[in-house]
Amino acid sequence: MPSLNFDSITPVASHALGGLPQNHFSNGRLYATMAAHGGITDLSYWGNQHLGAPHFFRGASLTAWNKLFRVSIVLGEKRHYPILHDTQLFPFGLRGQGEVEGIPFQYDLLLLPDALVQRVEFLGDLGNPAIGLEILHQEAITAVQIAGRTWSDLAFHPECNALVASCTDSKAPEIAEALAQAGFDSSTRDLQTNTTWVAASCEAPLSVRRGYHARSKYYLKSALTERKRLACYVVFAGKKEDLEHFHHRSARSMFLGHPGRQ
Repeated sequence: MPSLNFDSITPVASHALGGLPQNHFSNGRLYATMAAHGGITDLSYWGNQHLGAPHFFRGASLTAWNKLFRVSIVLGEKRHYPILHDTQLFPFGLRGQGEVEGIPFQYDLLLLPDALVQRVEFLGDLGNPAIGLEILHQEAITAVQIAGRTWSDLAFHPECNALVASCTDSKAPEIAEALAQAGFDSSTRDLQTNTTWVAASCEAPLSVRRGYHARSKYYLKSALTERKRLACYVVFAGKKEDLEHFHHRSARSMFLGHPGRQ
């Protein structure tokens, strides 16, 4: 049974999601679901594509094996998945506490209108080890395939410091017919054909490697840094140039502060 504390302004889970099998978050055009195992299981974006195509990535709620932009903390030479306690749940994300090798940290999942941000901040003395973040993404089993959709291959773009893919949606005749039967005049709401750009990036320089099979696993590892706070993000945009703008504008000003004041 769920066990949440409602004594503060937001629900607080003593461990993980407080017994919830999953929790849903949204902000503007972006929607995400996190499961009790700590992984993201749904990432959806309402851009200019037709109304039947909001879902871009899906994981699995019953197993943590499926990795959908799963973030781990790199401390020195070791990688750790965040295990959270005292987690505040907001409509647009969460903030939880954890500990790695005896060092306390704070983990934030924040949904901006066009980006999902995962941020880690160490609250204690790091000593000698530098920190980094690593994103593991299994493209072949998480990218949503629907009628009329074409994905490009993921490729690393140095100018964006990001792993980038495009997703082109064309309104299939059966989708248009289903929307019409439901009473939607979709011709005034969305485009017949639309391309959405998706990028996974980090505040620190990234290196990228992939598994043996094409589109199977992608490992995005940030450079190690002595900074105590580091963020990575998945961005959605209608044009590739917008990804570059997101990378170059001051991300720090967006990611600072308490989630309740974002």
